[in-house]
Amino acid sequence: GMDGTPKDPGYLPPGVPPEVALAATALSSKTPEKPALRMATGQSGGWYDKYANLFRTKSSGLDVKTIPTSGAFENLKLLADGKADLAIVQSDVLAMADKKVPDKKLVTEQSTLYPEYIQLITNSKSGIKSISDLNPSKNIIYVGPKGSGSALTWEGLGNQNDKYKKMSIQHSDFFSALEAVQKNPDALMLFVGGLNSDFLKKAEEIAKKNGSLALVALDDSHLDDRLDQNGNPIYSFVNIPKDVYPYLQKGWLFSHETKTLAVQAVLALRTDWAQEFGPNAMDALSLAVLETKPEFQKIVNVKK
Repeated sequence: GMDGTPKDPGYLPPGVPPEVALAATALSSKTPEKPALRMATGQSGGWYDKYANLFRTKSSGLDVKTIPTSGAFENLKLLADGKADLAIVQSDVLAMADKKVPDKKLVTEQSTLYPEYIQLITNSKSGIKSISDLNPSKNIIYVGPKGSGSALTWEGLGNQNDKYKKMSIQHSDFFSALEAVQKNPDALMLFVGGLNSDFLKKAEEIAKKNGSLALVALDDSHLDDRLDQNGNPIYSFVNIPKDVYPYLQKGWLFSHETKTLAVQAVLALRTDWAQEFGPNAMDALSLAVLETKPEFQKIVNVKK
């Protein structure tokens, strides 16, 4: 105290219950810090962002900081530059990583989260039912913002088939693209993501109101067997069940299922993170993935 006598270490300020004081001491002496994990997500409100928020609530063993980004390509760059540890990327974009971010072994650990569907929307007056009906001298495709997963998916399709390379493309946000497709029968737009995204719900609303929009089949069989550099398939064929978007999938009488391609949403870990933080951190990470994956698969691609 004031008079130089040593302070009583057991002394408590008035009104502080002993168990609170104990908890405070225990906390301050708890040496191991939680491993920091910087997670690159995507645009706010999108599925990647929603997954990251769920992941953060379930990863009690980790100190998760989320980084909002413009999407897949920025996520890869952040991993490559060591500015993010974990990122969500599409499998087709990951397959292009060697070309996009050369001389970096980016990712060793990856886990697929859920399928992302390539959803191609056309004006109902276009007469286009399938991707094989596209006419490079006539049609224009809005492929999403520059560097977005959708834009990179279109680039990837062009690498597999020259016909897609010849198509005129335009970059814009998805809602502006939707406007353009409603006005112009020769315009289409591409959106890659889980089913029932906020954006597709909007497209379905418009289709319900005035029947001006339809979903196009992506039934190009050449694409089914393409593998990435690790021998994993890049695409798989899927059917969007007929009642997912009843109005976008309407035939003359009934709605019908739509055949399209899916890529995977992949959780990719920066190679050095595991070495930096060791096996306990990896266990905490694996646990968080195990806890969130099944729960998220139910939310995305199912819920109306």
